[in-house]
Amino acid sequence: MARRINLRQVEAFKAVIECGTVSRAAEMLNVSQPAMSKLIAHLEEDTGLRLFDRLKGRLAPTRHGMRLYEEIDRIFAGVRQVENAIDTIRRDEQGRLLIGVMPALSGSFIQQATSKFLAHQPDVFCSIQSRSSQWITDSLVTRKLDVGLVIAPIDNPYIVAEPMMGQPVVCILPLGHPLTAKAVIVRPT
Repeated sequence: MARRINLRQVEAFKAVIECGTVSRAAEMLNVSQPAMSKLIAHLEEDTGLRLFDRLKGRLAPTRHGMRLYEEIDRIFAGVRQVENAIDTIRRDEQGRLLIGVMPALSGSFIQQATSKFLAHQPDVFCSIQSRSSQWITDSLVTRKLDVGLVIAPIDNPYIVAEPMMGQPVVCILPLGHPLTAKAVIVRPT
């Protein structure tokens, strides 16, 4: 009765393909070269497939070997996705702050603000998205963002908007410009 393949054989096979030689694969998995060769031989025996051609003391993957490698690589990609999901879950437990900012505010201003916040709240995961005012508004309504920073006022019943600066906007003009004669410049509506 044929044995079932095991994870160690799969790891050995993947390592040989990726490292190019049995000796480097053995080093990577921290096993001896004879143990690695035995794992590969058992995998070929257990699958009934010739996975490698032996050429001048080296292993070259066969067509079947490369097809198997593609399947194994997909499985390992799935494992990496699980690891990423675990990191995301940890961050959720850790606390998170998702911020949307307009490109005009995404430079040093937001970096300084978040740096100061994170200095006092080091256990919070902070993510900044630089997007349009409309995208930020929509993302706040759908709760994809926690905070949004925009220049234009927002008129949406589902959003609480607070002005950050009570300072008037200043217009800088070259000397002698016709608008320098005015005390207040009003934006046309």
